[in-house]
Amino acid sequence: MKKTSGIEDIISLHTNKIRNELDNNINMNMKTFKQVTKTKIRIKDGDKVTTWNGYDIGSLPPTFGFYYNSETEKEGIGEWFNYKGLTYIQK
Repeated sequence: MKKTSGIEDIISLHTNKIRNELDNNINMNMKTFKQVTKTKIRIKDGDKVTTWNGYDIGSLPPTFGFYYNSETEKEGIGEWFNYKGLTYIQK
């Protein structure tokens, strides 16, 4: 068995405490998702749950890809993500 000095024990103790704190922080801030159907995903961020619908590229809504159209005074869809060949838009 290797004999360690007191300073090595202190460094090891503090390193383990830092690692545990980082692991806890990562787990608390991590978003999780569940694929409900082939075209629907639910994302959980803490207590907040959002539903996202998946679309093929040819079936995206006409308001997709812009924030605001001043001519028609309509808000568009400017937030999405791609996953497994579908584009998901928040419901």
